[in-house]
Amino acid sequence: MKVSYRITEEDYVAAVKLSAIPTRKRRYALVLLIASLGVLGGLFGGTVLQDVAAGAIGGLLGGTLLFLVSHFIWVPYNSRRHYRKYRAIQQEQWLELKPEGIAVGSETSSGVVTWENVLKWREDERFILIYLMPRLFYIVKKELVGEGVDIEGLRGRLVESVGSGRKIVY
Repeated sequence: MKVSYRITEEDYVAAVKLSAIPTRKRRYALVLLIASLGVLGGLFGGTVLQDVAAGAIGGLLGGTLLFLVSHFIWVPYNSRRHYRKYRAIQQEQWLELKPEGIAVGSETSSGVVTWENVLKWREDERFILIYLMPRLFYIVKKELVGEGVDIEGLRGRLVESVGSGRKIVY
């Protein structure tokens, strides 16, 4: 069933924030880096250990501050700017689930995203993001379930075709 909808500025900002959350691999890499610094500090001992510990703590605090500023200030600010310049996303869009993929379109373009061309996907309580490239994604609003979009069917096809997505909970 074909469903029409609009992506609002708030929807776009929330979707970009979801996309900007570090992946599990990046979080593990950061923990591994911090643990490695701790091990190196332990090997050298003494004042070097204190320097490494202080550097690791400073790095953790700085990284946390950078993430918070980025996630709550920079990403929303930049996303709002992009939304205002990105006329196509402001148009009414439509979506239809088909056996070969997801048919999407607007008044200026349309096409079918085949399951083979989906790179990955993520979801939270409001959206499913379907990635065609590492930073290019379609936004599927979960509120469309009331208008006839089979979100569970979409999730099932994504799991079948791409693999498990990441359910992000804030």
